[in-house]
Amino acid sequence: MLEQHGTATVTELSDEIALGATEGMTPSAAEHAWAAWTSKHGDPTRGYLGLAEELGVLKIDGETATLTPLGMWAMLRQLHNAHLEHLPDSAELTPYQVLVCRLGMSDEAFGRDLKCWLTAREPGSAVTELLTEAAAQSDSPLYLRTGVQIAPGISGDTDEAWREALAMPEVRPYAAAELNRRAGHDFWDNPLPGLEPIHCDSAVMASHGIIAAYEGSKDPAEVASAVREEASRNSEAAMFEEMWRSRHQVPTRRLPSSASTTRTRRPRKPPAPPSTRHPQPGYRRRPMDPPAQRGPRPRRMRGDAQDMHGPGLDLQHDEYIQALPQHRVHMQEIACEDARCRGGQELPPRR
Repeated sequence: MLEQHGTATVTELSDEIALGATEGMTPSAAEHAWAAWTSKHGDPTRGYLGLAEELGVLKIDGETATLTPLGMWAMLRQLHNAHLEHLPDSAELTPYQVLVCRLGMSDEAFGRDLKCWLTAREPGSAVTELLTEAAAQSDSPLYLRTGVQIAPGISGDTDEAWREALAMPEVRPYAAAELNRRAGHDFWDNPLPGLEPIHCDSAVMASHGIIAAYEGSKDPAEVASAVREEASRNSEAAMFEEMWRSRHQVPTRRLPSSASTTRTRRPRKPPAPPSTRHPQPGYRRRPMDPPAQRGPRPRRMRGDAQDMHGPGLDLQHDEYIQALPQHRVHMQEIACEDARCRGGQELPPRR
């Protein structure tokens, strides 16, 4: 409400309450949780606004809520008690404080402060300070992008500062893009020699833009708009495919692909019942012996004498030769030159 001069709509306040209540959740989970809670208990916004109006800190006019002087005083006092940083004079701001001002002020107010800040330093030094701070804030794409967006607007002799920024990996693609722009070239389609994009620049810069939109607003609509803007050179699918394949820490850590890379193993088919099993090639079915003749005895098999199997393999009706799992051997071992001597040792596996 302070950003909008103490006025907000009921819908805006309801959205802010929902964001605060579901902080830390993913957008889809937050939406589901808030819908479930409000369907059971109702939207608490009207209740809060009614209580605030009774206390004299808000004035409700239809769908518009406005802070009263008492409400403004109470809110500022609360911010002060929360150790709100008191910024120095504009000319004495640190580069980090300049980034904070850009994020928290209107364009007009920030323009005045930036103009005052630039009067205390050379244009090249100002660009170097901002880009160095942006590189130091690389863990927050919102601050990094803010720094590289302020620096191009500083007029004067700043080419050398941009060339020096090429040595900072965090802001190198932005420096190369700005130097190409100043020379009338396109960073992606017609770059200058030595200022070409490397393989991961597109994925990194797109990730910065999308994450900065999320960090700055937490609004799904703003994030969707940032996705469309970053994918303007190709398609959204191609952009996310490039992020997924990139080995750079920004796309892989910040925007992991939703596509799973885990292979799915097919379930094994259950074994067929004995009555439907098919014998292996070369196997001859033996008729069932009378009960009195059954018992362990040597079996005669077709083939040469050296292919004779050892005794003790008594096969009943409808049974097949099948090696136990712990005694299975590879087919190439059976097919080798000395396979003949393995006849009484191991049997080929049944597939």
